[in-house]
Formats: sequence, C-alpha cells, structure tokens
Amino acid sequence: MNEMTSQNIHATSIKIKDTGCLIRGPSGSGKSLLALELLNHFGESAALISDDQTTLTLQDNQLIASCPPPLIGKIELYGRGIIEWPRIEQCPIEMVIDLVDTRERMPDEAEFTCEIMDRQLRRVPVPNHRLTDLSHQRMLVEAGLFYK
Repeated sequence: MNEMTSQNIHATSIKIKDTGCLIRGPSGSGKSLLALELLNHFGESAALISDDQTTLTLQDNQLIASCPPPLIGKIELYGRGIIEWPRIEQCPIEMVIDLVDTRERMPDEAEFTCEIMDRQLRRVPVPNHRLTDLSHQRMLVEAGLFYK
C-alpha cells in the first residue's frame, strides 16, 4: 500500500509548461501578483493550481501540489479582490520560487536548491515586488525554468 504524507503550506502554486512551481513568501510579498504575471505571460502553457495556501502530498516519491477546497479556482488580484481563474487539480512540484527581501547580484550556488518534505528541489530566489519590477521577476523565473 502506498503511504501518503500531506501538509498545507502558505504558498501559491502554478504550472508553467511541464514544471510545477511553488511561489513562497510572506504575506504581502507579491506571490499572487507574480503568479498572475506568469500565468498571463505563458498563456495556455500555464495553469493555476492554488493561491495562498497549497496542499503538498508526498505520493510515489513525488511532491504533488493541490488546492484546499474553499480556494479552488480563486486568486487575489490586489486592488480588485478575489477573482476566478482557470485551474488544474494538481501537479508535481519541481521548482520553488522564493520571494526574498534582498537583491543579490550573484547569489551563491547553494541558493538555487531547497528541500521540502525531504525532497531536493530547484530554487529561484526572486526579490519581492518592493525591490524590483515584474519583468525582472519573470526573467529570473524563466532563467530558473529554462537555463542552467
């Protein structure tokens, strides 16, 4: 029998092309805004999984993201409120986008990995919305997705 372990975390989750991404950061750091920017930029190649709260389940040695039922298909657009957005039910997570309070020119290589539920994942440190604009944030995410 396959044993599953789950936990609910404060994070937004999206899928970009074939990569499931968690966007983490403190309240007000711009998780939802960055998610909406990425969803809009990648269009049909991207999908919302969950905004603000994500359920992570360890299943068949993969970290699977899904949405707690009350939040399904909802995302916050600051200045407008909660809006409905097309979504997918779940997705394996392969990358973490961490909204950070610093702007480092050349981060140490160790900054590009993290561990969640005993799984090593790619990590992209991204300055929060108070430190940089959305186009710079998007470029950092694209570099983490497509360039080594």
